[in-house]
Amino acid sequence: MSEDKINKEILNEPSLVRGDVRVSFVYCEEGYGGDYNPEDPDDDPLLRMDVAVREEMNYPHTDGPNGDGWENVSSSSYCTGMPAYAEMSVLNKALEHIMGVVHGPLMRGEGIKRACQFLSWVNPDNEVNWKR
Repeated sequence: MSEDKINKEILNEPSLVRGDVRVSFVYCEEGYGGDYNPEDPDDDPLLRMDVAVREEMNYPHTDGPNGDGWENVSSSSYCTGMPAYAEMSVLNKALEHIMGVVHGPLMRGEGIKRACQFLSWVNPDNEVNWKR
């Protein structure tokens, strides 16, 4: 991993919790073509978004308990276009946007796979399109 391209705050897995829903960014050493290649000047270290719900919510579409009181929502973990060197202010706005899209459907017990596929395109260049 090219440490100089990583915002060290990312390693703490920035997240946003609203009630029984948590959205997070995680760095898993992914890049545009799969694994991040620091030798490729056209590659960037990218963040993965994860969506989880509290175990007691009994949401029907999860991958089971994480052991931390949360359950990952099925088909909600996607690599995004968000670089791991993005500023925290941008990441926090992106997390707000993601939460704004997934919270309602999750509270209604609906699946969010298609929404998360769309959200995987989130990146600093399309911030103007994010919900406020």
